[in-house]
Amino acid sequence: VDLAVSLVRKSSLHFALGQLKLAVSDLEEALTICTKETLTRAKILNNLGVVQYIKKDFVEAIKCFAGALQIQRTWLEGPVKRESIVYDASVSLSNMGKLYLQQNDMDTAQHVFEESLLLQTTSFRKASNIVLRSMDNLAYAKTMSHEYKKAIQIYRGILRAQEERSGALSSATMETLGILGHLYVLHQNDEEALKCLTAVYRWQQDNMDLNHPCVKHTKEAIKKIEERIQGAVSVWI
Repeated sequence: VDLAVSLVRKSSLHFALGQLKLAVSDLEEALTICTKETLTRAKILNNLGVVQYIKKDFVEAIKCFAGALQIQRTWLEGPVKRESIVYDASVSLSNMGKLYLQQNDMDTAQHVFEESLLLQTTSFRKASNIVLRSMDNLAYAKTMSHEYKKAIQIYRGILRAQEERSGALSSATMETLGILGHLYVLHQNDEEALKCLTAVYRWQQDNMDLNHPCVKHTKEAIKKIEERIQGAVSVWI
């Protein structure tokens, strides 16, 4: 096992250096040593899946993530659900979801992200980073499927958690509010979009260089929304 752990560390170094073939070789060798269905083997499989994903070898990547999850599920079915096991399994599920997104399989991606989120809420607080990341993944998948109303509902939940934890004027809260603003545009709700983006723009004016591209982008988006609203009003007598 010590040799397997050493190989995993070595693979991390190769991965960081962009030497993906060597990273794959290290992890495959580690799997030949760690043959029992342990959590260590599951972690190796997940890491190998990540490298294969970066290499765009999606067939091999999904095999690795599925293999890791199969081992993790057996441990989850035990009498005690340790947070570390829940965390590892939810990471494997999230990685699978991202792979399905990459392949434009939105239905499967959503299903996997939902499973990851449900699993996490058995052990982690709803305002924890890991849960919020899964909510973000699911909301993104909903957006890509043009389910804007569902995506807005999820991002609203993220926003409430961020406001409670970090305050209404935190950078994380403002980032989510900006996403909501653009989603409202896609959902053809210019009034709500304007509320969100106006709040973001005020925060940007106080906290960012006015020449920053994000500030300019927000200002231009607000102008277009105001023009649409004014145009809609002007057709009425």
